[in-house]
Amino acid sequence: MTASAPTNLTVAVLFGGRSVEHEVSIITGHQIMDALEVAGFNLLPIYIDKEGAWFAGAPLRDLKLYSRKSPLDLENLAGVQAVSLAADRSIRELLADPKKSKSSFFSKPPKLWADVFLPAIHGATGEDGAIQGLFELADVPYIGCGILASALALHKATTKRVLSSGGIPVLDYLTIARSQWAADQTGCLAAAEALNAYPLIVIPCSLGSSIGVSRASDRIDLADAISLALELDETALLERALTDFFEINCAVRGSDRGDAIPSACELPCTGEQVLTFEEKYKRGGGKNGKGGTKGPGGVKGSPSAGMASLQRIVPAPIPDEITEPP
Repeated sequence: MTASAPTNLTVAVLFGGRSVEHEVSIITGHQIMDALEVAGFNLLPIYIDKEGAWFAGAPLRDLKLYSRKSPLDLENLAGVQAVSLAADRSIRELLADPKKSKSSFFSKPPKLWADVFLPAIHGATGEDGAIQGLFELADVPYIGCGILASALALHKATTKRVLSSGGIPVLDYLTIARSQWAADQTGCLAAAEALNAYPLIVIPCSLGSSIGVSRASDRIDLADAISLALELDETALLERALTDFFEINCAVRGSDRGDAIPSACELPCTGEQVLTFEEKYKRGGGKNGKGGTKGPGGVKGSPSAGMASLQRIVPAPIPDEITEPP
Protein backbone atom coordinates (compact mmCIF):
# COMPACT_ATOMS: atom_id res chain seq x y z
CA MET A 1 0.00 0.00 0.00
CA THR A 2 1.41 3.39 -0.92
CA ALA A 3 1.52 6.30 1.50
CA SER A 4 -1.01 8.30 -0.50
CA ALA A 5 -4.02 7.30 -2.57
CA PRO A 6 -5.26 8.61 -5.92
CA THR A 7 -7.64 11.53 -5.44
CA ASN A 8 -11.24 10.51 -4.71
CA LEU A 9 -10.62 6.79 -5.22
CA THR A 10 -13.26 4.84 -3.29
CA VAL A 11 -12.79 1.27 -2.08
CA ALA A 12 -15.82 -0.83 -1.16
CA VAL A 13 -14.86 -3.25 1.62
CA LEU A 14 -17.23 -6.20 1.98
CA PHE A 15 -17.32 -8.16 5.24
CA GLY A 16 -19.56 -10.52 7.23
CA GLY A 17 -21.30 -13.03 4.97
CA ARG A 18 -23.12 -16.35 5.20
CA SER A 19 -20.31 -18.26 6.84
CA VAL A 20 -19.37 -19.64 10.25
CA GLU A 21 -16.40 -17.26 9.95
CA HIS A 22 -18.77 -14.27 9.92
CA GLU A 23 -17.42 -12.60 13.07
CA VAL A 24 -13.78 -13.01 12.04
CA SER A 25 -14.61 -11.41 8.70
CA ILE A 26 -16.01 -8.35 10.49
CA ILE A 27 -12.68 -7.91 12.28
CA THR A 28 -10.72 -8.39 9.05
CA GLY A 29 -12.86 -5.89 7.19
CA HIS A 30 -12.36 -3.21 9.83
CA GLN A 31 -8.62 -3.77 9.98
CA ILE A 32 -8.47 -3.34 6.21
CA MET A 33 -10.54 -0.16 6.42
CA ASP A 34 -8.22 1.17 9.14
CA ALA A 35 -5.24 0.74 6.80
CA LEU A 36 -7.05 2.14 3.74
CA GLU A 37 -8.20 5.18 5.68
CA VAL A 38 -4.64 5.94 6.82
CA ALA A 39 -3.48 5.58 3.20
CA GLY A 40 -6.00 8.22 2.11
CA PHE A 41 -8.66 6.18 0.33
CA ASN A 42 -12.37 6.90 0.53
CA LEU A 43 -14.34 4.00 2.00
CA LEU A 44 -17.69 2.39 1.32
CA PRO A 45 -18.32 -0.22 4.03
CA ILE A 46 -20.60 -3.05 2.88
CA TYR A 47 -21.81 -5.46 5.56
CA ILE A 48 -23.38 -8.77 4.50
CA ASP A 49 -25.47 -10.28 7.26
CA LYS A 50 -25.74 -13.98 8.11
CA GLU A 51 -28.78 -14.33 5.83
CA GLY A 52 -26.95 -12.78 2.88
CA ALA A 53 -28.56 -9.31 2.90
CA TRP A 54 -26.23 -6.45 1.88
CA PHE A 55 -26.08 -3.10 3.69
CA ALA A 56 -23.91 -0.07 2.85
CA GLY A 57 -23.19 3.14 4.67
CA ALA A 58 -20.67 5.03 6.80
CA PRO A 59 -22.10 3.91 10.20
CA LEU A 60 -21.03 0.34 9.35
CA ARG A 61 -17.46 1.56 9.83
CA ASP A 62 -17.98 1.48 13.63
CA LEU A 63 -16.72 -1.85 14.98
CA LYS A 64 -18.62 -1.37 18.23
CA LEU A 65 -21.86 -1.74 16.27
CA TYR A 66 -21.26 -5.51 15.95
CA SER A 67 -20.41 -6.17 19.59
CA ARG A 68 -23.77 -5.10 20.96
CA LYS A 69 -25.84 -7.74 22.71
CA SER A 70 -29.01 -6.69 20.95
CA PRO A 71 -29.55 -7.89 17.35
CA LEU A 72 -28.50 -5.54 14.57
CA ASP A 73 -31.41 -3.53 13.21
CA LEU A 74 -29.77 -2.14 10.10
CA GLU A 75 -33.03 -1.54 8.30
CA ASN A 76 -33.76 1.26 10.78
CA LEU A 77 -30.22 2.59 11.24
CA ALA A 78 -29.76 6.14 9.96
CA GLY A 79 -27.18 6.36 7.22
CA VAL A 80 -27.39 2.69 6.24
CA GLN A 81 -29.05 1.48 3.06
CA ALA A 82 -30.00 -2.04 1.98
CA VAL A 83 -28.29 -2.65 -1.37
CA SER A 84 -27.50 -5.28 -3.96
CA LEU A 85 -24.99 -5.67 -6.77
CA ALA A 86 -26.61 -6.47 -10.10
CA ALA A 87 -24.98 -9.01 -12.40
CA ASP A 88 -25.96 -6.73 -15.30
CA ARG A 89 -22.73 -4.95 -16.25
CA SER A 90 -24.63 -1.97 -17.64
CA ILE A 91 -25.81 -1.02 -14.12
CA ARG A 92 -22.91 0.91 -12.63
CA GLU A 93 -24.22 1.39 -9.12
CA LEU A 94 -25.28 -0.58 -6.09
CA LEU A 95 -29.03 -0.91 -6.24
CA ALA A 96 -30.72 0.50 -3.15
CA ASP A 97 -33.79 -1.20 -1.71
CA PRO A 98 -36.01 1.39 0.02
CA LYS A 99 -38.36 -1.36 1.22
CA LYS A 100 -35.61 -2.76 3.46
CA SER A 101 -34.34 0.63 4.64
CA LYS A 102 -37.00 2.36 6.71
CA SER A 103 -34.71 5.10 7.98
CA SER A 104 -35.80 8.66 7.16
CA PHE A 105 -32.12 9.61 6.70
CA PHE A 106 -32.43 9.33 2.93
CA SER A 107 -34.88 11.58 1.10
CA LYS A 108 -34.19 9.33 -1.85
CA PRO A 109 -31.92 6.32 -2.28
CA PRO A 110 -28.38 7.60 -2.90
CA LYS A 111 -26.15 6.49 -5.72
CA LEU A 112 -23.71 4.08 -4.15
CA TRP A 113 -20.62 2.97 -5.98
CA ALA A 114 -16.91 2.34 -5.65
CA ASP A 115 -13.89 2.29 -7.93
CA VAL A 116 -12.79 -1.12 -6.68
CA PHE A 117 -14.32 -3.86 -4.51
CA LEU A 118 -12.32 -5.61 -1.79
CA PRO A 119 -13.93 -8.74 -0.33
CA ALA A 120 -12.85 -9.42 3.27
CA ILE A 121 -15.30 -12.31 3.65
CA HIS A 122 -13.86 -15.52 5.11
CA GLY A 123 -14.94 -18.95 3.96
CA ALA A 124 -18.06 -19.85 1.99
CA THR A 125 -19.37 -17.29 -0.54
CA GLY A 126 -16.34 -15.07 0.07
CA GLU A 127 -13.22 -17.14 -0.57
CA ASP A 128 -14.67 -19.92 -2.71
CA GLY A 129 -15.13 -18.01 -5.97
CA ALA A 130 -18.81 -17.19 -5.42
CA ILE A 131 -18.54 -13.44 -4.85
CA GLN A 132 -15.69 -13.29 -7.37
CA GLY A 133 -18.12 -14.70 -9.94
CA LEU A 134 -20.60 -11.94 -9.12
CA PHE A 135 -17.87 -9.33 -9.58
CA GLU A 136 -16.97 -10.85 -12.93
CA LEU A 137 -20.59 -10.82 -14.10
CA ALA A 138 -21.02 -7.23 -12.95
CA ASP A 139 -17.70 -6.40 -14.65
CA VAL A 140 -16.33 -4.50 -11.66
CA PRO A 141 -12.68 -4.38 -10.60
CA TYR A 142 -11.94 -6.31 -7.43
CA ILE A 143 -8.97 -7.24 -5.27
CA GLY A 144 -7.77 -10.77 -4.60
CA CYS A 145 -7.78 -14.09 -6.36
CA GLY A 146 -10.09 -14.85 -9.28
CA ILE A 147 -12.81 -17.49 -9.47
CA LEU A 148 -10.68 -20.53 -10.25
CA ALA A 149 -7.87 -19.81 -7.79
CA SER A 150 -10.37 -19.05 -5.03
CA ALA A 151 -12.36 -22.24 -5.59
CA LEU A 152 -9.26 -24.43 -5.80
CA ALA A 153 -7.59 -22.97 -2.73
CA LEU A 154 -10.56 -23.09 -0.38
CA HIS A 155 -11.42 -26.75 -1.05
CA LYS A 156 -8.53 -28.47 0.71
CA ALA A 157 -8.87 -31.84 -1.01
CA THR A 158 -8.78 -30.18 -4.42
CA THR A 159 -5.80 -28.09 -3.31
CA LYS A 160 -3.96 -31.28 -2.41
CA ARG A 161 -4.70 -32.80 -5.81
CA VAL A 162 -3.43 -29.70 -7.61
CA LEU A 163 -0.27 -29.52 -5.51
CA SER A 164 0.39 -33.22 -5.95
CA SER A 165 0.01 -32.96 -9.73
CA GLY A 166 2.68 -30.24 -9.67
CA GLY A 167 5.15 -32.42 -7.81
CA ILE A 168 4.64 -30.79 -4.42
CA PRO A 169 4.46 -33.42 -1.64
CA VAL A 170 1.26 -33.58 0.41
CA LEU A 171 0.07 -35.86 3.19
CA ASP A 172 -2.11 -38.80 2.23
CA TYR A 173 -5.71 -37.97 2.93
CA LEU A 174 -9.28 -39.24 2.92
CA THR A 175 -12.52 -37.34 2.39
CA ILE A 176 -15.86 -38.26 3.91
CA ALA A 177 -19.07 -36.65 2.67
CA ARG A 178 -22.15 -36.09 4.82
CA SER A 179 -24.08 -38.65 2.78
CA GLN A 180 -21.36 -41.28 3.32
CA TRP A 181 -21.27 -40.65 7.06
CA ALA A 182 -25.05 -40.81 7.34
CA ALA A 183 -25.17 -44.10 5.42
CA ASP A 184 -22.26 -46.00 7.00
CA GLN A 185 -20.42 -44.53 9.98
CA THR A 186 -18.70 -47.82 10.79
CA GLY A 187 -17.35 -48.14 7.25
CA CYS A 188 -16.13 -44.53 7.28
CA LEU A 189 -14.31 -45.05 10.57
CA ALA A 190 -12.67 -48.21 9.24
CA ALA A 191 -11.54 -46.39 6.10
CA ALA A 192 -10.07 -43.59 8.22
CA GLU A 193 -8.20 -46.03 10.43
CA ALA A 194 -6.82 -47.76 7.33
CA LEU A 195 -5.42 -44.43 6.17
CA ASN A 196 -2.95 -44.15 9.02
CA ALA A 197 -2.45 -44.98 12.67
CA TYR A 198 -3.71 -42.56 15.29
CA PRO A 199 -3.52 -39.66 15.91
CA LEU A 200 -5.51 -38.29 12.96
CA ILE A 201 -6.48 -34.73 12.07
CA VAL A 202 -10.04 -34.04 10.93
CA ILE A 203 -10.74 -30.79 9.05
CA PRO A 204 -13.86 -29.27 7.46
CA CYS A 205 -12.82 -29.33 3.81
CA SER A 206 -13.80 -25.76 2.90
CA LEU A 207 -13.46 -23.78 6.12
CA GLY A 208 -10.67 -21.68 7.57
CA SER A 209 -9.64 -19.98 10.82
CA SER A 210 -9.05 -23.45 12.37
CA ILE A 211 -12.80 -23.73 12.98
CA GLY A 212 -13.89 -27.36 13.38
CA VAL A 213 -10.33 -28.76 13.26
CA SER A 214 -9.89 -31.71 15.64
CA ARG A 215 -7.13 -34.12 16.63
CA ALA A 216 -8.38 -37.68 17.21
CA SER A 217 -6.45 -40.20 19.31
CA ASP A 218 -8.95 -43.07 19.19
CA ARG A 219 -12.16 -44.18 17.48
CA ILE A 220 -14.42 -42.29 19.90
CA ASP A 221 -12.51 -39.06 19.30
CA LEU A 222 -12.56 -39.74 15.57
CA ALA A 223 -16.33 -40.20 15.41
CA ASP A 224 -16.87 -36.96 17.35
CA ALA A 225 -14.39 -35.09 15.15
CA ILE A 226 -16.01 -36.25 11.90
CA SER A 227 -19.48 -35.39 13.19
CA LEU A 228 -18.32 -31.89 14.13
CA ALA A 229 -16.62 -31.29 10.77
CA LEU A 230 -19.72 -32.43 8.90
CA GLU A 231 -21.96 -30.13 10.94
CA LEU A 232 -19.94 -27.24 9.53
CA ASP A 233 -19.18 -28.44 6.02
CA GLU A 234 -20.39 -30.87 3.38
CA THR A 235 -17.10 -32.76 3.41
CA ALA A 236 -14.55 -33.71 6.08
CA LEU A 237 -10.88 -34.18 5.23
CA LEU A 238 -8.75 -36.59 7.27
CA GLU A 239 -4.97 -37.01 7.36
CA ARG A 240 -2.35 -38.21 9.82
CA ALA A 241 -1.43 -35.82 12.58
CA LEU A 242 2.14 -34.59 12.35
CA THR A 243 4.05 -34.60 15.63
CA ASP A 244 7.32 -32.86 14.73
CA PHE A 245 6.59 -29.89 12.49
CA PHE A 246 6.20 -26.14 12.35
CA GLU A 247 3.98 -23.92 10.24
CA ILE A 248 5.27 -21.15 7.99
CA ASN A 249 3.05 -18.43 6.52
CA CYS A 250 3.85 -16.37 3.45
CA ALA A 251 1.64 -13.96 1.52
CA VAL A 252 2.01 -13.19 -2.19
CA ARG A 253 1.07 -9.94 -3.91
CA GLY A 254 0.83 -9.67 -7.66
CA SER A 255 -0.61 -11.69 -10.53
CA ASP A 256 0.18 -14.34 -13.11
CA ARG A 257 1.86 -11.66 -15.25
CA GLY A 258 5.17 -12.32 -13.52
CA ASP A 259 4.96 -9.46 -11.01
CA ALA A 260 4.26 -11.64 -7.94
CA ILE A 261 6.13 -10.54 -4.81
CA PRO A 262 6.28 -12.79 -1.71
CA SER A 263 6.16 -11.34 1.79
CA ALA A 264 8.57 -12.13 4.59
CA CYS A 265 7.91 -15.58 6.01
CA GLU A 266 6.45 -15.80 9.50
CA LEU A 267 6.37 -18.54 12.13
CA PRO A 268 3.16 -18.59 14.23
CA CYS A 269 3.90 -19.42 17.86
CA THR A 270 1.66 -22.04 19.43
CA GLY A 271 1.70 -24.07 22.60
CA GLU A 272 -0.93 -26.45 21.27
CA GLN A 273 -0.86 -29.46 18.95
CA VAL A 274 -3.07 -27.56 16.52
CA LEU A 275 -3.05 -23.79 15.95
CA THR A 276 -6.52 -23.00 17.25
CA PHE A 277 -9.06 -20.28 16.56
CA GLU A 278 -8.49 -18.94 20.07
CA GLU A 279 -4.74 -18.66 19.53
CA LYS A 280 -5.18 -17.01 16.15
CA TYR A 281 -7.66 -14.38 17.27
CA LYS A 282 -7.90 -14.13 21.05
CA ARG A 283 -4.59 -14.90 22.72
CA GLY A 284 -2.92 -11.49 22.44
CA GLY A 285 0.78 -10.73 22.16
CA GLY A 286 2.82 -8.73 19.73
CA LYS A 287 5.61 -8.92 17.20
CA ASN A 288 8.08 -11.71 17.87
CA GLY A 289 5.82 -12.85 20.69
CA LYS A 290 6.73 -9.85 22.89
CA GLY A 291 4.68 -7.04 24.25
CA GLY A 292 1.01 -6.56 23.53
CA THR A 293 -1.17 -5.93 20.54
CA LYS A 294 -4.11 -3.59 20.66
CA GLY A 295 -7.00 -4.01 18.30
CA PRO A 296 -9.16 -1.26 16.82
CA GLY A 297 -11.00 -1.15 20.14
CA GLY A 298 -7.72 -0.51 21.99
CA VAL A 299 -8.07 -3.66 24.09
CA LYS A 300 -4.93 -5.75 24.45
CA GLY A 301 -5.47 -9.28 23.24
CA SER A 302 -9.12 -8.64 22.47
CA PRO A 303 -10.93 -10.40 19.58
CA SER A 304 -10.97 -7.02 17.81
CA ALA A 305 -7.23 -7.42 17.28
CA GLY A 306 -7.93 -10.26 14.84
CA MET A 307 -4.84 -12.00 13.49
CA ALA A 308 -2.75 -9.16 14.96
CA SER A 309 -3.24 -10.84 18.35
CA LEU A 310 -1.33 -13.96 17.24
CA GLN A 311 2.20 -14.27 18.53
CA ARG A 312 4.66 -14.85 15.71
CA ILE A 313 8.31 -14.66 14.71
CA VAL A 314 9.09 -12.51 11.64
CA PRO A 315 11.16 -13.36 9.70
CA ALA A 316 10.76 -17.07 10.35
CA PRO A 317 13.95 -18.84 11.51
CA ILE A 318 14.31 -21.02 8.40
CA PRO A 319 17.23 -21.46 5.96
CA ASP A 320 17.66 -18.97 3.13
CA GLU A 321 17.18 -21.67 0.51
CA ILE A 322 13.66 -22.21 1.82
CA THR A 323 12.92 -18.50 2.24
CA GLU A 324 14.16 -17.27 -1.11
CA PRO A 325 11.77 -17.65 -4.10
CA PRO A 326 13.01 -19.85 -6.97
